[in-house]
Amino acid sequence: MFLNDSIKGNPTVVTATHAEVGHLHPTDGSMHFSLSPSDTKEVLEKGWGELHGLAGQIYKPGSQLPATYMMVYSPRTEDELVTIKKILEAAILYSSLRTAK
Repeated sequence: MFLNDSIKGNPTVVTATHAEVGHLHPTDGSMHFSLSPSDTKEVLEKGWGELHGLAGQIYKPGSQLPATYMMVYSPRTEDELVTIKKILEAAILYSSLRTAK
């Protein structure tokens, strides 16, 4: 999932991820997202995901992943799917520098 070219976006995220909001791993259903620091804290505290092993690190010359780059676990229930949708919305808002309506 990528930001539309017409959206300038959050430079911390857009530069590192080439405007990617997130992606799904088809083998296990886990996802990668960049989240705001407060959303990252909530995801970690509630056990919905973990920081990516390379979060905040340089992964190739001139490219550093955001410190809040997360691996979010696959939903197992309908309730967890609702939570994942909220996390995705938070990732879109953070990546695009927009606020919830």
